[in-house]
Amino acid sequence: MGAEENEYPHQVQFKTRGKCGGTVYNKNWIITAAHCVRHGNDPNNYTSKAGTFRWAPNRPVEQAYVIAGTSHVRDAPEANRYNIDKVIWHEDWKPTKIGDGHDIALLHLARPLALEKGKIQPMRLETADFKPNFGGNGVTIGFGNVNKKLGLASDDLMEAVAPIHHKATGLEMSFDPLNAEPGGTYLKAMHLAIGGGDSGVVVGQGDSGGPFICGDKNNKPILCGIASYKSCDPFKVCRKPSYFQRVAPLLKWIKDNTNNEPQEENLFFDEPLFPEKVPDEKVPASLVRIIHREISCMGVIVTRKMVLTTAECADHDAYSVIPFIILHLRSENLLQSIGQAKLRNYKPNVSQNTTKYFERPINRNDMGFIIIEEVPAEYVVKIAPEGYQMKGRSVEYTYNKAVSAVEKRNYLEMDKKDCASKLRSLDKNLELTPDQLCMRQVYSAEKDCQRDLGGMLMCENGKFLCGLGTFHACKANGFPEIFANYLTGKGTLRRDLNTNMKPYQ
Repeated sequence: MGAEENEYPHQVQFKTRGKCGGTVYNKNWIITAAHCVRHGNDPNNYTSKAGTFRWAPNRPVEQAYVIAGTSHVRDAPEANRYNIDKVIWHEDWKPTKIGDGHDIALLHLARPLALEKGKIQPMRLETADFKPNFGGNGVTIGFGNVNKKLGLASDDLMEAVAPIHHKATGLEMSFDPLNAEPGGTYLKAMHLAIGGGDSGVVVGQGDSGGPFICGDKNNKPILCGIASYKSCDPFKVCRKPSYFQRVAPLLKWIKDNTNNEPQEENLFFDEPLFPEKVPDEKVPASLVRIIHREISCMGVIVTRKMVLTTAECADHDAYSVIPFIILHLRSENLLQSIGQAKLRNYKPNVSQNTTKYFERPINRNDMGFIIIEEVPAEYVVKIAPEGYQMKGRSVEYTYNKAVSAVEKRNYLEMDKKDCASKLRSLDKNLELTPDQLCMRQVYSAEKDCQRDLGGMLMCENGKFLCGLGTFHACKANGFPEIFANYLTGKGTLRRDLNTNMKPYQ
């Protein structure tokens, strides 16, 4: 999936005899892979230690450079181009034995990077004692492609969520007999096995040298891997993992070869890459969880006597046998319900393909109400005012059974055409309606199959309620997520919401 502009401000594209990725270490240095600057034993395949190269022995000498500060490198301004005047590759790097590790190089820039938050930022490195979250996920990014029709590299930065495999799993996957090949490469301690299997993630042409991003114990993004090699053709179905050079074993080498130049810690890329667990005392006061043996989901207190939720959660067939309960998450008190209803024009499961592939239906007019006994005024959410236009990031708060906590996730509104294209790729008859907001997660790489629907979408990083989660693509990170749209002028849901709230103000 394509990244937003400057979504990953530590990423650069490295242009030499080929195209590679790289990561900003500090204003003077870039970390990349050794195989990006030294291919085999032929000196004609080298990028020189002075940062120059030739396409062929009879071609003129050219200058290697990086493009920084943009996610879209085609026709990047000259100001984004930084020439390289020094290249250092690891002395133990063996081009003919890539699996042995030490696949790292440092690029020194002829002029310092114009560091700026949100534009160009250094990235924190994993520590010597860091333990990867085996079985969890991380993020790989790069300008590579895995489709020959698209060429050998992309002009746009791509991102993918990928599982991190324990060495035992990595070895098993690396020698899958269905994908076996002579002379398979042994997975050594200096590498992480990433992706492959059912994830569909493989390093593409042009991704080499780019980062694999893990989350540290404080949920901060760290560079834990450098794209090193793959053991099957990326242009074919490949179930083997890709292999990333670990950074931790090379920390001393990096410091020694950058002359112990410090990183600009005040400018570290520190976005919350993964969903944040929200402590009970910081859960929004308007958030509730509607709990039943058959279904559990979220709700939002929109008046002192009304909870807004999804249609199915407001009026499920099973409620006639066993009643639901409503838990106010911050206080942990149970709220008393008096009645409930859903919109008459609610249309469930409008796409069988969605239900088949994602195990979740897409519904139309997905809104319901639960009438409750009066609660304190401070529990009532602030709804976006009439005429409000969505801007910047939004955040969703919802309960995730997988982690037994409320999580906070970041979202951006998707381009309408891009969203429509992705929906139609699943079902040609599937359209986005004015009553639906199409959103994409930002930096949220963990599994979310047990996330409750009905989570509250708060605009401007938590200022106003703008929507309610009605669909997320379980097992498909990067696919659009759908929220009921309560913004004025987009459809009828806001009018219906205002009408139904009026008697219970």
